[in-house]
Amino acid sequence: MIKKSYIKEYFKTINSIKNLDLKKELNWGFYFSHKEKEHLINISKNSALNKYDFKEIVSCDNIYYLQIAKNEIHTEESLYKRCVELYKFSKNQGIDRFDGFDVEEVLKA
Repeated sequence: MIKKSYIKEYFKTINSIKNLDLKKELNWGFYFSHKEKEHLINISKNSALNKYDFKEIVSCDNIYYLQIAKNEIHTEESLYKRCVELYKFSKNQGIDRFDGFDVEEVLKA
């Protein structure tokens, strides 16, 4: 599980590293890893994930990674709550691991 202290440090450094304004809507990506690709494909269709955009499933060293994303504004507390929610989701769905998050600017159409 991601600790609050990690999120706090992430917020402290995000502006200098990625030059992002955390008070604006950003694209937040969330990751899950599992040994079976088919399981992640099925999970990506779960109604609990409907509020997210499916990004991709990639493979590395026989482990598969599912990325979902959502454009939103987060505070340290709201991001921590989202991570707890997704961690619990991964446990309930038999996913090996909730792997965390990243953030980037919202791509303009």
